[in-house]
Amino acid sequence: MNRTMKSFGKGFLIVSIAFTGWACTEDQNDTFDEPNSSATLSATVVGENAKSPAANERIIINGLTTTDFHVGIKEVEMRYVAKADILAGIDLGSISLNTSANSSLQTEASGEHTLVLMSSGDVQTETVAQGNTPDGSYREVDFRLFKDTEADTTDFMHERSLWISGQIDGENASIWLDEEMMVTAESDDEDGVMVDGETAMEIVFDLNKLFEGVDFSTAVDSNNDGMIEIGPGSDDENSAIQSQIESNISSAVSFRKK
Repeated sequence: MNRTMKSFGKGFLIVSIAFTGWACTEDQNDTFDEPNSSATLSATVVGENAKSPAANERIIINGLTTTDFHVGIKEVEMRYVAKADILAGIDLGSISLNTSANSSLQTEASGEHTLVLMSSGDVQTETVAQGNTPDGSYREVDFRLFKDTEADTTDFMHERSLWISGQIDGENASIWLDEEMMVTAESDDEDGVMVDGETAMEIVFDLNKLFEGVDFSTAVDSNNDGMIEIGPGSDDENSAIQSQIESNISSAVSFRKK
């Protein structure tokens, strides 16, 4: 009888401890679950002559008339200050930014995307991802340029991470990059983009900043094939222009509330 009672007591103790541990785990998860909102992340391009997306107007900068802009992105990581920290009045200047790694918005955004942000002179907005993400002030979006190695060989983005076409002094021009460089897009607003309820955010590629310090009048068609080519592996002698564009990438991208 005593042995039976002792066995029952041990079993009850084990079940009690297991239940308590489960309950504590549940309470901790409940405590640290952040409020979430539905959000959309998209991308677009702007420039000196750009108006609203889909406005059929060429962007002309430093002698280049831009008609097409394609870019590949991947490994998107969104960084933010949690809503709770903002409400608590914590000094945001010294706080480490959180990452929304487990949110459905970032999970979808972190995949490989080839975006057409300008086509035949039409500025466009392309959706990168839709989903839930923690409430808070979003300060930056980090991503890596994506080189599409599986695109058809006839595709302009084959083995490229960026492709831009247009005209220089009436002559057709093609610009491309093939590096998968890291880019940090900081918020246009110093207070960040506040997510608290349904929110739309967009990554912005600014052609004025991308082509800053570039004089396209110096570009040449060395092989006389009727196309001025600016990019790695090109037969034309425009490597200095290519290098300037590459060095401008990081400062040419930002993000904002749409």
